[in-house]
Amino acid sequence: MRLMNFDESWNLLHKKIFEKEGSYSPEFENIGKQIALKCGGLPLAITVTAGLLSKIGQRLDEWQRIAENVSSVVSTDPEAQCMRVLALSYHHLPSHLKPCFLYFAIFAEDERIFVNKLVELLAVEGFLNEEEGKSIEEVAETCINELVDRSLISIHKLSFDGEIQSCGMHDVTRELCLREARNMNFVNVIRGKSDQNSCAQSMQCSFKKRSRISIYKEEELAWCRNSEAHSIIMLRGFNCITLELSFKLVRVLDLGWTPCPIFPSGVLSLIHLRYLSLCFNPCLLQYRGSIEAVPSSIIDIPLSISCLCYLQTFKLYLPFTDSYPFILPSEILTMPQLRKLRMGWNYLRSHEPTENRLVLKSLQCLNQLNPRNCTGSFFRLFPNLKKLKVFGVQEDFRNHKDLYDFRYLYQLEKLAFRVYYPGAACVLESTAPSGSTPQDPLRFQTKLLYKKTQFGKAAPPADVPTLLLPPPDAFPQNLKSLTFSGEFFLASKDLSIVGKLPELEVLKLSDNAVIGEEWEVVEEGFPHLKFLFLDNIYIRYWRASSDHFPYLERLFLRNCYDLDSIPPDFADITTLALIDISSCRQSVGKSAKQIQQDIQDNYGSSIEVHTRHLFVTFHFSSFVESIFDITTDEDDFEKEVASCRNNVATAPPTDVSTLRLPPPDAFPQNLKSLTFSGEFFLAWKDLSIVGKLPKLEVLKLSWKSFIGEEWEVVEEGFPHLKFLFLHEVCIRYWRASSDHFPYLERLFLRSCYYLDSIPRDFADITTLALIDISYCQQSVGNSAKQIQQDIQDNYGSSIEVHTRNLYKHFRCSVTIDEDDDIDFEKEVASCRNNVGRNRLQYLVFPFLGVLNLPRKGRRKAKFSGTSNTSRKV
Repeated sequence: MRLMNFDESWNLLHKKIFEKEGSYSPEFENIGKQIALKCGGLPLAITVTAGLLSKIGQRLDEWQRIAENVSSVVSTDPEAQCMRVLALSYHHLPSHLKPCFLYFAIFAEDERIFVNKLVELLAVEGFLNEEEGKSIEEVAETCINELVDRSLISIHKLSFDGEIQSCGMHDVTRELCLREARNMNFVNVIRGKSDQNSCAQSMQCSFKKRSRISIYKEEELAWCRNSEAHSIIMLRGFNCITLELSFKLVRVLDLGWTPCPIFPSGVLSLIHLRYLSLCFNPCLLQYRGSIEAVPSSIIDIPLSISCLCYLQTFKLYLPFTDSYPFILPSEILTMPQLRKLRMGWNYLRSHEPTENRLVLKSLQCLNQLNPRNCTGSFFRLFPNLKKLKVFGVQEDFRNHKDLYDFRYLYQLEKLAFRVYYPGAACVLESTAPSGSTPQDPLRFQTKLLYKKTQFGKAAPPADVPTLLLPPPDAFPQNLKSLTFSGEFFLASKDLSIVGKLPELEVLKLSDNAVIGEEWEVVEEGFPHLKFLFLDNIYIRYWRASSDHFPYLERLFLRNCYDLDSIPPDFADITTLALIDISSCRQSVGKSAKQIQQDIQDNYGSSIEVHTRHLFVTFHFSSFVESIFDITTDEDDFEKEVASCRNNVATAPPTDVSTLRLPPPDAFPQNLKSLTFSGEFFLAWKDLSIVGKLPKLEVLKLSWKSFIGEEWEVVEEGFPHLKFLFLHEVCIRYWRASSDHFPYLERLFLRSCYYLDSIPRDFADITTLALIDISYCQQSVGNSAKQIQQDIQDNYGSSIEVHTRNLYKHFRCSVTIDEDDDIDFEKEVASCRNNVGRNRLQYLVFPFLGVLNLPRKGRRKAKFSGTSNTSRKV
């Protein structure tokens, strides 16, 4: 790190304090210059000292004392000097901020810390107190902001509405944090066997005291047995663990992404718990040979969860997708301390009327509530709820016959609706009672339909909305933020209901929540809206004036592929400060630039306009054989378009390429990333052209862009490629050596159902760092593990290998006679016996209902089957 000279040091300190805080007398500037000089040109030391001075304010005696203290820690070693300045800033922290700062020692180095989770943890740890007019969560948020102002933690990412989404800590600052946390027995970090062997006795001794334990590895839980640990947090996702929980005094238990096959019964004895976060994966029972014990893959939360009477935050996760629903007991509504409930797709058992239930006055956040429970009588239980997310599959929304009634949620500020599409889902039958699940869990399990679904396949007609909006007076009158995500198929005119909400400031619409080519804003529009976010909304024409959005400050547009432009009248919105556009038409970007220019010309003010990944579109009514055949001459181009328009639109046969690749010199020579997505039907040999691009680092192939069973990489291969992504390409044999991919760093394989293995020679690619595989054959995962082992054995280095949802593939033949009445159960059993499978979990006949078999003569029909232990039929 280059050290700053005095002028640069002073300019940085001046910018951090004097420019922000207004006028200071010359005495303060003189002391400030002394401090800048004594910080030794270290940017971090200057920034942290500036944060300390800004909190002290204009108190000359305190400034002089800081200058003397900085002088006393001057060192010739830059790192030691920086550490001492940081320590000075830490010791000047108010008493309530010190534990908040030390709490960062729990998290891993360079980890992106999500503020929502950090606030939840700080709120239950017990070292913060509520203040008048503020909840404990608001106090925690204030503390985090103060640490940011003092430059002791840094902002990683801001949310769209300007709030801190994630934060982190500089390496040197974290070193100070770890040292102070250990000295005070505030946090114990267990990193591995080397740490354990070197200080096992001292660590075991410290565990007997009330401290917080941060664990990096699954097996290290054994070190915490019989401890009096205050908090236990696991920082990594591991394989299934058997929880033998003997730390009876624990208040915070966060198992991270370590999946449990069933609810761990040991948790129910931890009566002091304030915070509980669990991850589930029911499929793990199948791998353990206990599949008979699980009649269906649902996750049943036990009734005795209500015994955890001090629990304030309860979080339930699934490791990859929400393919399995949680079944929540009605007893969860009797936990008086509960403040935040976050969960995946779920159903609540039948609950008693409001009169027989405890009103949960403490509950503030309810994340992923099933729409079947959205009734007035249910919402009366939560008078102080501030955040609510309604979440379910389309059947859940469509089976809720009554209009939603939120009027009893007097404190609600944020409301979100999301439609969920499970990949291979358990979908509740419409015969199940509305608003609840049957009392008998086994009966409920039998009413789960296992069916393979694909995105959009089960969608209702586009003119039938999934969600019926209630009238404006049924919404909470204090509502400030509203989100619709998923195919609700709302008509744009329905948004007039939303516009009537008196306090609404944030509106987010995404993933086809609103349909129709035209959005004409009517009536008064959105008189208080400050933030508008549109993502993947298929509107083409947007008709609105500045009067419809009089206080709009920020407009975000994402993946609005059909949108033509932003209404030009937005140039008269005097509050507009930012327009951010990504993956939209170039015409949308141009309209934003024009609005920016008009505001500058008419009002003399400026707004920010950010554009990324804009594109130009044109439409043909027929198939264009090759985009490279279209000339750039305007007259010839019009002739080409006219020719295409007159031709009959026919799809080419699968052995004819949709796209003809030009020679390498026709590509941009600085091209770094190239993607082919869709049925181009290119031959694998055509990739030799791509391999000759001199600076290509990223290559993505998906959706049958290339066809053929064998990909034999020829010539020099891809000499500069760092990232390779293959998704649903029909390749069986991949023949390549390390010389073909000499600098490959990351390999991602998705849904490559036929691929047999990864080339073994990839073990000699010294730059390889990650192989990520999902929905491929088990043999592909095995070959990745073998490459990982070979690299470890031959080079002494390690790579990451991630595998998910692997399966075994087999083929079988069924001979069908003319008058055969096929018994598919017998045929499946026969196939299972032929391949030696004792437990056939999942069998797919992809062509049934499409294959027409002649009535005369004998025919042999071949079916492709897939055995997948994560499914059960």
